[in-house]
Amino acid sequence: MIKLRISEIRNINYLFLFFIFTSSTLLLNTKTNAQQVHATFSPMFGTYRMESMKGFQAELHESVNASYDFVANETDNFPAYFGAQIEVVFDLEENQYGFHIGTYSTGGRIAYADYSGESTTESKLRNITLGGIAYHRLTTENSRLALYSGFSAGIVLTNYTLSARLELYDISQEESELNFRSLNAFLSPSFKAEYKLFGPICLTTQIRYEINITGKLLWTENDDAYLLNNEGDEVKADWSGLRVGLGVTFRFNERNEDKSE
Repeated sequence: MIKLRISEIRNINYLFLFFIFTSSTLLLNTKTNAQQVHATFSPMFGTYRMESMKGFQAELHESVNASYDFVANETDNFPAYFGAQIEVVFDLEENQYGFHIGTYSTGGRIAYADYSGESTTESKLRNITLGGIAYHRLTTENSRLALYSGFSAGIVLTNYTLSARLELYDISQEESELNFRSLNAFLSPSFKAEYKLFGPICLTTQIRYEINITGKLLWTENDDAYLLNNEGDEVKADWSGLRVGLGVTFRFNERNEDKSE
């Protein structure tokens, strides 16, 4: 199982701080506006296709075992993992329009260790997802449980770090690292349920399926160079998969809406 790295914790912390800032700004700006704003923060769980990355790691695994007198094992192979998302939407009659921003991570690991030393080859993938979203309300306006169907589209910014480390205890240590980045586009049908708890606070669950149009993994030191596998095919980070989240929504301008009912 991949542990949550410090850099990934920072990504989620920054996302949460951005949510607080956005929510505070919306609260101030919607006091005199009849339009209702929904701001949601959700921990998310994601599955990722990553077939190209898994194939590339299989080649790395074979190369490591062919290069040394030991048999390393794949301990991680780009599993499903947790992320976080904020979403801000505006009501317009039976529809909602807005944006969401999220961060997700996964990775792969090849490792071996014994009394004489250890070898690790790690692939770390992290992304930032930015998209616009539109929802259509499926329930009546004053229902305590509001159901929505939706569709979103946007971009996925990926950072990929490939690192290798070989250590012979008390003798030598070798380390190397390569960094890549890519830009994907995505399309995502979705479903959302919003249950009003009290005042402006709601419990929200989201389910969506993200489909990626993948881009090349460009080497950060030279944009003309990109990652290929042994067959000469482009290696790509495909974040396509299911996203499921449970979070809290704040409905701003709730007071104005209550007075008008």
